[in-house]
Amino acid sequence: MIYMIGWTHSENGPAGVVKELKKASEFLQIEDIEFVSLSGNKKDILKRVAAIFKQNDGSCICIHSGPYLMCFLFCLLSKIYKKNKYYLVVHGIYIIESIYISKPVWYIKYCEKYIYRHYQNLICVSELCKKQVEEIYGRKEKIYVINNGFTFHKLQVIHKKELFDLKLFSLGGIKERKGFLEAIELKDYISKSLNIPVTLFFYGNCNDNDYEKFEKIVSNRDDISYCGVVRNKEELLTIISQYDIHLSLSHEDTFNVAIPEALSVGVPTISTVMCGASIFVEDNKNGLVIDIKGNYKDKVINYIKCYVADEKFRTNNRLYAAKSIEGKDWYSVMKKYYTLLTS
Repeated sequence: MIYMIGWTHSENGPAGVVKELKKASEFLQIEDIEFVSLSGNKKDILKRVAAIFKQNDGSCICIHSGPYLMCFLFCLLSKIYKKNKYYLVVHGIYIIESIYISKPVWYIKYCEKYIYRHYQNLICVSELCKKQVEEIYGRKEKIYVINNGFTFHKLQVIHKKELFDLKLFSLGGIKERKGFLEAIELKDYISKSLNIPVTLFFYGNCNDNDYEKFEKIVSNRDDISYCGVVRNKEELLTIISQYDIHLSLSHEDTFNVAIPEALSVGVPTISTVMCGASIFVEDNKNGLVIDIKGNYKDKVINYIKCYVADEKFRTNNRLYAAKSIEGKDWYSVMKKYYTLLTS
């Protein structure tokens, strides 16, 4: 029996991943897997978790990172109930992400250090995540990679015969870690360099402190807008399919599902190397991959020049964007989990 355990209180982050895997498992009619939610009554959760461990019958127990104390407890219990197999799905590196948190939780760093070094098996959500675990914590063995998936909605790729302006967007919200400052700076640089109207739209959550910075920068400007959160996924994909280019300029993002989502509706992405999902982006075919710490602006300008001026280049990029992400949805990801967890 496989037990897939994690938060389910949100549509985003690790909780969103668990919910999507559950949907995919039900669609694929996988019978020997049970999803156990850590969202709800704590007493009931602990009873269910205790019952699973006490069986000690060779089951496979897979927990998703996020609830660090629970992951720490699982790691300790795995040393007692040794007949089971144990996997931890790594969704992020807290010691890196804490740089962007105003009040980081001190004990999480110690929990993370222990569990990432000692958990029986790790599954990282990207090659970038795996590399970071290896470099920071020296973990070299029993560490696997299964990229996150995305929710596929069949939408027709929009072709634009001519471009008289450029519409950019970001799904990272107003967060410094997600590169909103760099996005604004790049938008202004493109507009100035190519002498064309450029607009930039932000979607997603925002941090209060970062939003104050955003407000100061964009006050009295109508070329940059914050559009808030669009909860309905199909509605969001329909909206972003109208845009020209997606900006994913994160300083640190172990995956970033916005990249495959944008590509799936035919929108090329300019992504930093610090996004795990940048592996789906191929230079000049469906966007660009840049090093935000390097001299990247001229590389972007050369790409944008071709995209704006050359209809064939633009059309090929949009068509290949949608094609490049085929077979990367949650159904294929669930199959990979099932293959690994039953091996």
